[in-house]
Amino acid sequence: MHIIVIEPSPSSQQGGQHLSTFEVARYLAHQGHRLSLVYFPTATEAATADLVPQYQEFCTQVIALEEGRFQRAKPWPSALAILRGLLTLQRRLAKPPGAELVYVSSHTHGFFAVLVGLWRRSTKVLHIRTAIGSGLVFHRQDRWAMAQIDRFLAVSEDVKQAWVQEFNLDPQAITPVLNGVDTTKFTPADSPGTIAALRSRLPLPSPSPNDRPPLIITYLGRLHPQKGLGVLLRAFAQLRHSRSDGEAASRGVALGGQDLYLLIAGHPVGFATPREAQTYGSSLRQQVADLGLEPWVRFLGHVDDTVSLYQASDLTVLPSIYPDPCPRSVLESLACGVPIIASRTGGIQETLTAELDPLLCEPDSAEALVAQWHRWLDWRTTDPDLGDRCRRYAQERLSSSATWQRIAAFLQQVAAT
Repeated sequence: MHIIVIEPSPSSQQGGQHLSTFEVARYLAHQGHRLSLVYFPTATEAATADLVPQYQEFCTQVIALEEGRFQRAKPWPSALAILRGLLTLQRRLAKPPGAELVYVSSHTHGFFAVLVGLWRRSTKVLHIRTAIGSGLVFHRQDRWAMAQIDRFLAVSEDVKQAWVQEFNLDPQAITPVLNGVDTTKFTPADSPGTIAALRSRLPLPSPSPNDRPPLIITYLGRLHPQKGLGVLLRAFAQLRHSRSDGEAASRGVALGGQDLYLLIAGHPVGFATPREAQTYGSSLRQQVADLGLEPWVRFLGHVDDTVSLYQASDLTVLPSIYPDPCPRSVLESLACGVPIIASRTGGIQETLTAELDPLLCEPDSAEALVAQWHRWLDWRTTDPDLGDRCRRYAQERLSSSATWQRIAAFLQQVAAT
């Protein structure tokens, strides 16, 4: 089967959905399918399209086009650019015998994907990775495109239901498949000594010999208001205040003699302009200063070795205040044996179920977040098997190999009908 993968931003620094698309594409290629990548470098993305060389290792062709979206602000230039892109694909991609799919990873380029599919008479599949109600604006061409897509994948049941309602789609046309995590890559630290060594590389003060190791709470993800980072900082300020006035001890949290740090890994993503992204990043740092948290909060920027950061943490946190579809940080943290406190919203509540449901907290509530931290920060002492249970849960329910197999089977079934 020939699969044309339309991926707007093949970058590991633009959010988890692009890494997930890359992993799916690589798996499909390893299963013997022929893949062609189509992407759209821009002035801001060109420097961070770091996944392109890796796509080139398994794709038969990698094609960069100038534009894949119809822009209402400049209709004729964008329409002509789209037409040039279609002609380029027609010239460079001869349609092979047998089945062909157009697999698009983002609704933003659904219109272009539909045009490609109609031109080539190929089946069109959209993998929905975005939540409705997250600042999305759908124009006439977007709604037309949704009606032309043949089948959909969705990263959670919550996402599926939201898109069914928004576009009046046939529920039978959408198959939900939760994201998965590579449990051979994301693994727990093998010993307390390893954890100590990893922490020694973090930008934290060295503890004196008589001090207990600090407690570390970590956020990994894109920096955006949707992720609830303002709530996170307010909650962290409340937690430190509760420690200083003895409230933590009254709640049974063993924090005596331990310092507490918040690490924030990631950079601003999902803004209309680089200036807006920079302004938001500056506002977070200003909030840290206003709350008097500068000695205890570290902004790490983009982190390549996320496994080591998970392993060095006591807890991770994801305080999303929108219906987060199926964030990778939840899966990755569990696979590393580190509990994550996450908002009860979107696909997160489909990921943390059964015995891990108690790790969920109400969104947009600093008080709820603080209460969860009080409950779980000392889990290594009060519930030392929790890390193993998180790891086992990820292996049994959230394995990436099972996710990729389901997606591959879905695409083969769609191509055969």
